[in-house]
Amino acid sequence: MSPTAQRRVLLAAVCGLASCLLLLVLTLPAQRRGAAGAAGGAGGSSSDNAPFFSRVADCSQQLLQQRDWTPAELQAVAARLLTTDARTAAAQAPDGGKAAASGAGGSGSSSGSGSGSSSGSSSSSSYLHLDRLGYDMEAQLRQQVFCEEAFPLMELEAAAAAEGGGGGGFASGGGVAARRLRPGVTMYVYAGDDEVSRTIRDGAGWENELLTEVLWALRQPLPPHALASQRQQEQQKQQQEQQREQQHRRSAAAAAAAAAAAASDGAASLFVAVPTVAQPPAAAATNAGLSAAATAVPPLFVDVGANVGWFSVNVAAEGFAVAAFEGMASNVALVRASVCASGGSSSSSGSSSSSENSTAAAPAPGLGGRLRLYAFGLGSRDTSCFLFSDINNRGDGITMCDVADEAAALAKVPRGYALRGRLPIRRMDDVLLQRQRQQQEGALGDLSRGPAALPSEVKVLKVDVEGYEPHVLGGLGTLRVWYIATEFNPVLLSGVNSGYRPVQLLEDLLERRYRLSTAGFRGPWLSPEEVKRLAADASARKAPLSIYAAHWDLFPRAPHQLAEQAPQPAPTPAAAAAATTPSGPKR
Repeated sequence: MSPTAQRRVLLAAVCGLASCLLLLVLTLPAQRRGAAGAAGGAGGSSSDNAPFFSRVADCSQQLLQQRDWTPAELQAVAARLLTTDARTAAAQAPDGGKAAASGAGGSGSSSGSGSGSSSGSSSSSSYLHLDRLGYDMEAQLRQQVFCEEAFPLMELEAAAAAEGGGGGGFASGGGVAARRLRPGVTMYVYAGDDEVSRTIRDGAGWENELLTEVLWALRQPLPPHALASQRQQEQQKQQQEQQREQQHRRSAAAAAAAAAAAASDGAASLFVAVPTVAQPPAAAATNAGLSAAATAVPPLFVDVGANVGWFSVNVAAEGFAVAAFEGMASNVALVRASVCASGGSSSSSGSSSSSENSTAAAPAPGLGGRLRLYAFGLGSRDTSCFLFSDINNRGDGITMCDVADEAAALAKVPRGYALRGRLPIRRMDDVLLQRQRQQQEGALGDLSRGPAALPSEVKVLKVDVEGYEPHVLGGLGTLRVWYIATEFNPVLLSGVNSGYRPVQLLEDLLERRYRLSTAGFRGPWLSPEEVKRLAADASARKAPLSIYAAHWDLFPRAPHQLAEQAPQPAPTPAAAAAATTPSGPKR
């Protein structure tokens, strides 16, 4: 039998064995799965996985309608979730074979995917590996399951609180409450013990000046010179792709020459096989010229430190794509409840089909297709931290890293504050560019028809993470961000980051080529000397400030020629009418 035939037979045998194992796992009696789950710990028991698989199957019709999934593909995705080999199970178990529940954060696995542990079986495991599906699919499935399973209970609790029963059970001091923001949009907040929720319940909203600036920036088209800069960057990427293709051709030619030389030698041809050269990834663009629609920035808003979702829900309700990052479990539940109450958990994404340089997004029914919530924090590296917050302002989490375990974290929590749980940390560029990189590497496989990938450029980034802002900016990598709104809190910046000078945050923004203002995205703009004086004054008064940053490429002239002016979008009547600078944010 030839080597090729041997490989085919071996491959067929492996595939057959894998199919048999999958069939065995999926057809185990429920009693045996429950018994195995009891030995494996409450967080990762296989008894929890059986109903989850049923829920994935129940969603098959919706997924088929939205992304043309077939039942076979859906089954493959479920198998990828629920099975792992013995080596993975042993590696996850603290004692090498007998896994115990690891808690909500695990070892820093994304979005709670480590919220449990593998079962005690040494041969196989039903550990739930949502992280294997990628950040986008994981976020979609968690939202879908929440709407189906948990949201009805929150509806009842909010109704009880509205009737005077107080709700109870969700948060100490008052449960949950719901407020209708506009027709079709309802927001869930804490019924007590939270300052942001109180202002929303009272109808005043939260930091409305900042929300106004965010919406203004999202509606602005990019000026022509910024589009030209984008086009130049895209052309550089094309040149790099062409160089990779040329390298591939040279490698293929060398491989063919080696094979031909081996074939000419009868003895050598018995031992030398034709080298296999991997195919290069498909180019993202053709050699044709890039149109303005293909190079302009989609209106994507990234909300880091989403809290109860005030900014994310309002921006998504205006029709823009939103990527929200929040690591506190109770805050995550409230944001997900708001999505459920305002249109469900549709996986379709408006970002892939929206006009790239339009001045306003086209509203679509429901928030689920536009608001994608990631239940973890962002930083400069993958790690695991803890969150704590004021007992009277529970949703405003402060990050605590570099502690060994929960006991050490509890010992460092100040009086009047409470520990709120673990916080997995990821890099922003890894999350937003994951599907793009997988597509280039050809690694998507059966997940290629999942949720639409988010745009690789951010129109507006809002960062409010109570002193952890420098780490979030450190995880941007090569992401293009046009506008940044962040909080400058000298007390928290120096308290959360040992040895950190608060002015370094502003200096970092200047080095990244941003102009800074304390009034809004339309200026007036601060000179580098004024920035230093501002930081010194704020540090002396220990007063937090809102900082608005606009990228230099939004301005029409070179930095040394600039007067005090706002970023110049393409002239439109709407932009001209909105030229009035609002008052600064309240602090």
